[in-house]
Amino acid sequence: MYGTYAVINRLYGGKGAGRPTGLTLADSKDILGYGRSGGVPLLEYLDEIGFTRRNGNKRVLNT
Repeated sequence: MYGTYAVINRLYGGKGAGRPTGLTLADSKDILGYGRSGGVPLLEYLDEIGFTRRNGNKRVLNT
């Protein structure tokens, strides 16, 4: 499930598009329904591959 197009699209293209300043862990839980155990590894993976970068408690798209 990590990194699939559907998950990334839900976070940053669909439901998450209204959050231009970045997504928090709580946002990802609201959008995907994951708790900490699923959300943290996913957000860290997106940081690791360079899709996002962490800025405080938020993840922003790496442009």
